[in-house]
Amino acid sequence: MEVSVQKPKKNSLEYRLEVICSSKDLDKKIKQKLNNLSKTVKMAGFRPGKVPISVVQSKYEEDVKWEIVQDEIQEAYRQALVQEEITPAGMGVFEQLNYDNLEKISFTAVVEKLPEVELTNLEKLKINRYIPLIKDEDIEAQLKKYQNYARTWEPKIVGSEAVEGDQVIIDFEGKLEDGSTFDGNQATDFPVTLGEKQMLPEFEKALYGTAEGVQKTVSFTFPKGYGEQTLSEKKAIFTITVKNINAAKVPALDDAEFLKKMGIEEGGVEQLKDFAKSECSIQLEQTLNNYNHRVLQDALLQSHKFIVPQTHIEEEKNILKSEIQQQSAQQDPNNAKEAPPLSKEQEEQVEKQAYERCKLALIYRAITKEKEVKLDTKAIDMQLANLCQQYFKGDIEAFKKSPQLPQVKKELESRNMMEQVHNAIYEKAKITEIQKHNDDLEKLSKTVFPQ
Repeated sequence: MEVSVQKPKKNSLEYRLEVICSSKDLDKKIKQKLNNLSKTVKMAGFRPGKVPISVVQSKYEEDVKWEIVQDEIQEAYRQALVQEEITPAGMGVFEQLNYDNLEKISFTAVVEKLPEVELTNLEKLKINRYIPLIKDEDIEAQLKKYQNYARTWEPKIVGSEAVEGDQVIIDFEGKLEDGSTFDGNQATDFPVTLGEKQMLPEFEKALYGTAEGVQKTVSFTFPKGYGEQTLSEKKAIFTITVKNINAAKVPALDDAEFLKKMGIEEGGVEQLKDFAKSECSIQLEQTLNNYNHRVLQDALLQSHKFIVPQTHIEEEKNILKSEIQQQSAQQDPNNAKEAPPLSKEQEEQVEKQAYERCKLALIYRAITKEKEVKLDTKAIDMQLANLCQQYFKGDIEAFKKSPQLPQVKKELESRNMMEQVHNAIYEKAKITEIQKHNDDLEKLSKTVFPQ
């Protein structure tokens, strides 16, 4: 086999391999396959296995020939890649194929080589890592949530007006401006706790100051992008009847029954406060991890310089475009059949995001190999067990049969591997820990995720 190589131009990974391979027994392979085919092929006018070889040859020779040639090309291509030490980034494109002379097949393969990622010295990598800052008012707010979870309701004196914190029991019916109804337009004995934003603001506002037996009509326009897309920016009129108003009875923090319900057996209120602080910290840490991931990824992107295969970028762009178009179809049912083309701004964003995703994937791959990063299978098993309990009430057999399970497991493994890679980086890099409070998140978001 003869292979001549045209190496990549600047800022490219594309190789052109011109291959000439000789095979003296292709005719023999073709004849053998035709003979085998004649024993099984079914043709009108002939019994099975009795079709003359000349008839089989006249009908199937070109197809068989092409099949044999394809196998020969693929094997020659594989050998050429090994010979030239090229690990392909994707499928090769074949050009100038010539097999008129079966003893001398020639073709040109265009293929991108997977780049060798030279990892930066992780010990010199400087990364900010955000950690939770929990204040006394956060703990107090969490304690109030616990108290609200355990609250009971008592009827207010007839004639009392509804105020924030009260539970208003209502019947309601809504219609659009044209008189048509919609899903969820009515309910009976429906509880609304004022101040907890269960309903749209205009609806909830109408309940303040009402009393038992009051009937009200309220009209408003559903906001753009409302959850039920068919109601987006539609005007509706609701008729509301107030049936009961209840006042909350909240347990004291040191109430023995309340502490027992919260799982506090020793330590009393101080132990409950520690639990509240821990839960606040966990919740904020989960949010901050999203920022930490982005900060770390930015550091990796900036500290590694190599060419990313265009093959990978194009594949990722197609995935991102498909996701955007699916979202567009969900938001506007009129676009379900034919999604609108992406705007220039969207195209630019897709290009940038695809490049970064592909570059990060190659960096992660290199770190995984060099640091011998492994999946935390115990953590994944625990997450799967929690999902089984949450959605299948612990029925393992039903959980295993779920059609979503393979995709869920794949996503958990992908997320876990990313976390393991990040942990490997944190162990080596120079980390500066910075405390952040919930109040800092909006400003932090603009810094870490600039538009």
